[in-house]
Amino acid sequence: MHQDALFNDEQVETNMREAWEHEGSKDELNIVLQGLEQHFWKGKEAGRMGCCDFPGETWAGDGSANKGVMGAGSVCFQRPGRNLVVRVGREEEGFSSLRPELAAIARILQATALEVDLLYLCDSEAALKNVARWIESGPRTTLAGDANADIMTSIIECMRESAEGCTYFLGQSQSTSRGTP
Repeated sequence: MHQDALFNDEQVETNMREAWEHEGSKDELNIVLQGLEQHFWKGKEAGRMGCCDFPGETWAGDGSANKGVMGAGSVCFQRPGRNLVVRVGREEEGFSSLRPELAAIARILQATALEVDLLYLCDSEAALKNVARWIESGPRTTLAGDANADIMTSIIECMRESAEGCTYFLGQSQSTSRGTP
């Protein structure tokens, strides 16, 4: 901490207490790209890649597999109130974290207008490799035997439809959790 920094002890205590007793959702999004906080966000992996200044829509998604339930959620940085949630699969179909990660990608592709450039931040290397395989190999790749063929079909179709007008970008970002600004 810089020696000239001034802190109001009472205000610091109040802020710490409010953060500790916060009853909101763990998965809230609060990105401020002004003041000191902009340095934090622009210093993260996604910020260093220029994601904070992307001219289209920047989405971040994440899948979850917990206690027999698989689901995915995503949020748009430019419109923090725009959240998408999808529940996928049943325990008897098998349990995989890849399926909800792919569902998050598919849901965002379906919800984004074709004329909008899209940057998607993902923390699943397996999901990115699955999609990249189709980008690199195209029709030479098959979905035969793929447990996620239904979701991949949706992703492939959305990307095919958008190929003429816009470019979809897939990137990998570190995940953040509550308690991190």
